[in-house]
Amino acid sequence: MMRKKKIIVASIIIVLAILAASYYWMLANNPKPFPKTDAILQELHSYEVRELLDIKQVDPKHVYVPFVSKGGDYGYSMWEWKQLRWSIQYLDTKGEPLVWKLRETDPSSYMMIWNLNPKDRMSEIRYYLQRERYYSEGDEGSMYQPRIQLEWKVDLREHSYGAEPLPQQWVHILENENNLVPRQKAFSLFSSIMGPSPIAYGWTPLNENGEWIFPEYSVNGSSTSFSDISLQMVRILDEKDLE
Repeated sequence: MMRKKKIIVASIIIVLAILAASYYWMLANNPKPFPKTDAILQELHSYEVRELLDIKQVDPKHVYVPFVSKGGDYGYSMWEWKQLRWSIQYLDTKGEPLVWKLRETDPSSYMMIWNLNPKDRMSEIRYYLQRERYYSEGDEGSMYQPRIQLEWKVDLREHSYGAEPLPQQWVHILENENNLVPRQKAFSLFSSIMGPSPIAYGWTPLNENGEWIFPEYSVNGSSTSFSDISLQMVRILDEKDLE
């Protein structure tokens, strides 16, 4: 009889644990609506944010919020639904471009984000995906990687900010690059100290005449990371960096 009671109690505990886990999973995967503007401004008060330019939900668990500070700087913040609440992940006081990897191993989740200061009078950005040529010989044979340079034009005349997924062609190349990594490591062990160049991102700021300009009001800000977040720098390019 006692053994039967223990089995019943254990079964109840297991069922309750399963129900609790299921309920938590449901809450974790069904985010609440993102907070209203006043609540976000209150959260960012220590950064002297004056105005939110947009609240853009880039996927169910991630939100991009470009802003203007009281000092007239254009920056952005990134938010994530985590531990059953919306939490800020990262903030930059200047809005120069950055790649935000929502899921690090999934290039289809990568977002290009920016919020550029209108004082710089940019009319267009040209983003680039680049990789340098590389040739190597090893015990497994030879390997050649051609140069990659892909361009993506973004018009800034309507909005100087944005959060957009990478072009599909870029995504395919990044996925292929991930598949090549083990083979590249094998070659680097036997061929040379310098391995293949990694994929890099770049951008060129252009004025209304299509001329390169330096965006002095949109770069060299300060940033704060509040939790683990996967980001990649996008460097400014000039003519000598392009083919």
